[in-house]
Amino acid sequence: SSLSVPSGLGGRINTVLQSAFFKIADIIPADKAKELMKAAAKKSYMKKGQAIVDMNYAAIDRTVSISL
Repeated sequence: SSLSVPSGLGGRINTVLQSAFFKIADIIPADKAKELMKAAAKKSYMKKGQAIVDMNYAAIDRTVSISL
């Protein structure tokens, strides 16, 4: 995905797809979705280090900021 590569995530696009889904579906407010996704990313990836968590945060921020 073109959004995952700049974040340093390579071909791992789950974070990007999840962010895009919540933005498009508008199930919950975007700010709340972003907060929850970042909490999940921290819980899932902190054992791999803060740099990996930060890459996931960047992917979430980048995807949520795209205008549809």
